[in-house]
Amino acid sequence: MYTLFMFYNPVSSLIFALVYIVSRIIVLIGIYSSPHLKKALN
Repeated sequence: MYTLFMFYNPVSSLIFALVYIVSRIIVLIGIYSSPHLKKALN
């Protein structure tokens, strides 16, 4: 379903790729910053 949608609509595939990349970056920042936040709070 998603592959057909992206194949027929390049603009939506670009938006989907950007959203995916941003979400992955946010997850990585959350994983790497959580130990530092815990140390700062304690």
